[in-house]
Amino acid sequence: MASMSFKILVLSQYLHLSIGFTGQNLLAIGESKAQMIIRFVSLIASLILGVVFVSKWGIEGLAISVFLSLLLSNISQIIFIQYVKGYRLFYRFNYIIWIISIVLFFCSWLMRNHLEVYSNYLLTIFCIVLFPIIIFILGIINKKDIKMFRIISLVK
Repeated sequence: MASMSFKILVLSQYLHLSIGFTGQNLLAIGESKAQMIIRFVSLIASLILGVVFVSKWGIEGLAISVFLSLLLSNISQIIFIQYVKGYRLFYRFNYIIWIISIVLFFCSWLMRNHLEVYSNYLLTIFCIVLFPIIIFILGIINKKDIKMFRIISLVK
């Protein structure tokens, strides 16, 4: 029963960490008040969503509320840093990787819960193979990056 909740929490922590240290960026530019307000609003949203979602979906609803509050906090901090303060934190490929990760997460969930023909091994192989292919097709990793990886691998 808790496996889906764990997956949702893992996804939320992955997004939270892959977005970067937005809170620390706010502190570094002297915006501790803005960070405190954003975190406080996210906490209130998490509490409200937690109460509503736990009554509807149980422990999975609580995990979803944590996911949404972390997403709200990070997006709010990014908007403040990039659009209010004018600092550029991310590029197009950052957003594409996050979208791909979320899509693959939901695809694996759909496959696991609705297509019982596939075993867990096939699902894992599918996600592990599909992610790099998508990244290469979208041009996030190009030939120049692969050349750099080869040079790094030769240096010992």
